[in-house]
Amino acid sequence: DDLEAGGGLYARALALKQRIAPESLDVASTLLNLGVLAATRGDWAAARARYGESLALREKLVPDSGNVAEVLNNLAEVEGEAGNRDAERVAYGRALELLKCHAPRGLREATVHQNLGHSMRRSGERVEAARHLAIALEARRRLAPGSAALAQTCYALGLLARDGGRCAEAVSYL
Repeated sequence: DDLEAGGGLYARALALKQRIAPESLDVASTLLNLGVLAATRGDWAAARARYGESLALREKLVPDSGNVAEVLNNLAEVEGEAGNRDAERVAYGRALELLKCHAPRGLREATVHQNLGHSMRRSGERVEAARHLAIALEARRRLAPGSAALAQTCYALGLLARDGGRCAEAVSYL
């Protein structure tokens, strides 16, 4: 299957990169990609392990950066899928703190707010979900009008409105 083949290629690339420069952002990026592949397969333990390795390298090489926030966002998604809500919230919170310092009100921050909004919606925390989704909506309307990301945010807000029995509001996001 294509995911297995891709994973094999990334693993070979990782071995080569680790021989050349074991503590590099290139290695950290390859680990992140291996985590994405594992998450796509639903292998939460492998995804968590690869993200953890990538995070450790990035925190060592470029602490308090958007690079660290990127891994934290992915790690939070995996923790949420695995049902570890506390770890998920901690990772999203750390990612938002970093992005607010280094890329405030940007698209990366919007992505984390959207993901956190989804998590809160699934947990029944509608007020907080709406707050995070509204932040994502504002940023995406401002920075990426007409984008697929904006459409995803509108869809998420529509689902939230529908969940709350506000059908007219839900339709307004279409």
